[in-house]
Amino acid sequence: NDINVIVIDMPLLAKSIYDGDGKVDLNMKFIKSIVLETLCYVSETERVKISKRTSEALQAKKAQGIKLGKPINTEKEYDIKSLYLKGKSKSEIAFILDTSRAQVNRVIKRLQDRGELQTD
Repeated sequence: NDINVIVIDMPLLAKSIYDGDGKVDLNMKFIKSIVLETLCYVSETERVKISKRTSEALQAKKAQGIKLGKPINTEKEYDIKSLYLKGKSKSEIAFILDTSRAQVNRVIKRLQDRGELQTD
C-alpha cells in the first residue's frame, strides 16, 4: 500500500516524500499526511455546509409557495388532452405534436391525477 500522492498546485504537497538517497523522509510523509487530511476535512465540511444551505433555501421557497423546476407547458398539455379526448392513441399524439411518447404519458398521468382526465 505505498501510494505517493503529489499535488502539483501546492508546493508543500508537490515535494516527494523520498530524500536524496531514495529513502522515505518520515517527517515529510507525516507533514503531507496532516496537510492532506486537513484539506479533506475542510473540503467535506464546506460540502456539507453548502448542501445544508441549499436545502434550507429550497425549503424556504417551498414554504413561500414558490414552485421550483421547469414550468408546465400548458399549451402542450392542452393539445395532448384534446387529442386524447378525440380518441387518438398516445403514439399518434406523440407523432402529431413531435414529442416523445414518454412525455405524452407523463402529461396524461398528470391530467388524470388532477382529475382532468378519466383513467383508462
